[in-house]
Amino acid sequence: MIVRKLGKKVQLVTQNDHAELSAQMAANWGSGKFGALEPYNEMVLATLLHDYGWHMWDSTPEIDQRTRQPINFNELDYRRHTGFYAEGVARVSDLNTYAGLIDVMHAIGLYTQRYGLYPNMPNPGAQLPVQEFLTKHRGMREEMIRKLKTARKLSRYAEEDFVWHNYKCLQIFDVLSLYLCWIMTPTMKVSPVPTTPGSEDAELTIKKVGAERVKISPYPFRVDPLRVVVPARTLRSFTFEGNEEFRAKFYEAERKSLDFELMA
Repeated sequence: MIVRKLGKKVQLVTQNDHAELSAQMAANWGSGKFGALEPYNEMVLATLLHDYGWHMWDSTPEIDQRTRQPINFNELDYRRHTGFYAEGVARVSDLNTYAGLIDVMHAIGLYTQRYGLYPNMPNPGAQLPVQEFLTKHRGMREEMIRKLKTARKLSRYAEEDFVWHNYKCLQIFDVLSLYLCWIMTPTMKVSPVPTTPGSEDAELTIKKVGAERVKISPYPFRVDPLRVVVPARTLRSFTFEGNEEFRAKFYEAERKSLDFELMA
């Protein structure tokens, strides 16, 4: 659950709705020096399902019993957090091996500052649940790469240049969606932004120009403006007596679309 305080109110977006917003951007990626996604279907699927393991939390969210406020996605204990991602990548891998590869790398990256590419992220590597998760899923990554290299259709996309390019693409879609659902500072710079496999990365500058309007430079989408939507619930309070009250208010609240316009 992505929790954003708005004065005395709180806006809530589920992890899987956030992922669907990411997928809308993935489906339209590719303009100028930013190459279109390859393999397209697998990458859009990976983006759509990169937070799949959160589905149970999305349906039964909780509050922090100390603060009585909804627990944000970045506040959950690592035992449960790694459990969500372990379930998610297992399910995605069963559906599609390449999507599973990119999603298992995304999960590993969440505990390694996105493989060191985002040094401002927390680094929970000393946590035992994280160590156990990383040991298992690094091995899973290597197994999937070996499997994909024997698949004629997808073997070229299992080469290191393509794998890392596509991993970094998913991170950009994730970060852009988090910006729209949660961060929404006046300006933000995002890097590294992949251009084409094996080529130099770029940096995006994001500027908020309205409540739901954002300028991005250089512009990476093939549609200008790109309109994307995500459902959200807004509650009139951000403190609750317990989980039952919070969930009742959560389900009573109307789901309303946030309609964003991304432009050059």
